[in-house]
Amino acid sequence: MTATTTELTEISTTSAPTEVATTETTQPETTQPETTQPETTQPETTTSTQPPIPEVGDAIPLEDLTLGAFALGPLTFGDQNVDALGRLVATFGQPDDLRNIGESDGLCPTDTGRTARFGWLTVYLRNELEIEVLVGYRVESPTNGSAGEHPTSELRTISGAAIGDTVPDWNDTYKTSIVVTALLDGTPHLLLLRSSDERTLLWGPLDIAGDPSRLIGIYSPRPCDGGPFYSD
Repeated sequence: MTATTTELTEISTTSAPTEVATTETTQPETTQPETTQPETTQPETTTSTQPPIPEVGDAIPLEDLTLGAFALGPLTFGDQNVDALGRLVATFGQPDDLRNIGESDGLCPTDTGRTARFGWLTVYLRNELEIEVLVGYRVESPTNGSAGEHPTSELRTISGAAIGDTVPDWNDTYKTSIVVTALLDGTPHLLLLRSSDERTLLWGPLDIAGDPSRLIGIYSPRPCDGGPFYSD
């Protein structure tokens, strides 16, 4: 495709005045009666805020919050018997951000849910009847830089891999698994695949500015289909 450049020309929306002969006349001076506007009172506006999420149980030690394919430390995906969000609030305090999610975020078409962000950690929750269950997570630096030195920046996988590790680092750490790189929506990613069936265990975007490339995010598989999937 050849790029084209269109030069914009400023167009005045006011027509040029037409010069006509005029006769100077003097209008009698009129005085407008003074009117008083009635005083109005603006209605008060209130801003509603979401109530705090209750803490549940004890705080989870950071070293126990390991990043797995099917769990976040002791919090197993899909477990309806554990209030995962309440446990994370007990661990990190109130979320920095809460958002509603749907199919475009990896849920199945008929599912609804939301995400809750704690520093570098974003957890994915799915609505099931009257409860929310944990179905996934992403760990990455927030785009607005608001997390600072949040403890979630130190989260590691069960085998000890972390954000900032290189592709060779992941190959050394996961000798019995398959580490591949692929373009997903035009962006380089790393995929950790189980060697027996090439199922995605973990994945995340790569920073290819350096040599070798470094991982800048660690994601669990998509909640609905367990993807993304690698193909040659």
